[in-house]
Amino acid sequence: MMRVHKLAKRTVLILCTLVLTSCGVPEKSKDVLEASQMRAIAELAVMECYYNNVAKFEEEDVSGFLFWKKDKRFWIEYNGVVELGIDASKLMIEVNNTDVKIYLPAAKILDHEVDPKSLTEDAFIVEDGSAKVTAQDESIAFAEAEQNMLDTAMQDTSLMKSARDRVKMLLEGYVMNLGKYLNIEYKIEWIDLPAESDSIDSIVPPVETP
Repeated sequence: MMRVHKLAKRTVLILCTLVLTSCGVPEKSKDVLEASQMRAIAELAVMECYYNNVAKFEEEDVSGFLFWKKDKRFWIEYNGVVELGIDASKLMIEVNNTDVKIYLPAAKILDHEVDPKSLTEDAFIVEDGSAKVTAQDESIAFAEAEQNMLDTAMQDTSLMKSARDRVKMLLEGYVMNLGKYLNIEYKIEWIDLPAESDSIDSIVPPVETP
């Protein structure tokens, strides 16, 4: 069974130092809301999902002969983390006076890692009577488990939505707080950019077999 724990990675603290030469609404509010600043915020809006996973490896008739052949069966239990967010470089904004359009990319997997501390001797469980397990077997099982972890994260629409909503919340808070400071009532329109079609294979390279 795979267990997932969601945790916000960072708390974003935005300090804005502004020098105002006049009161009221600036002539060009687009000079205040900068895409580079908003991209920096989006880069910090990363959500971590923690997984506890068990990978099972099975291979039939790998040793012996005739009726005395042995199968190979073992399990690997490990912990992993997947980072979700958006590609901040694709975030775009358009400002027309007080109207703000924010073009927001879909959420995606930004990074992943298996906790090496979880891969102890006790994490590898070989079934009684199993054929001998090789290091290559363990590598293949580990890669398949890692792939399964990423597939699970990619297919979890609620997780992806939560990651994207976190970005929207931080960006909206930045725009509204800045508007309040400048006495500008910004109106935000969110425009969804299409999801990327990159394959999960580009994230996890295949394991070469001899």
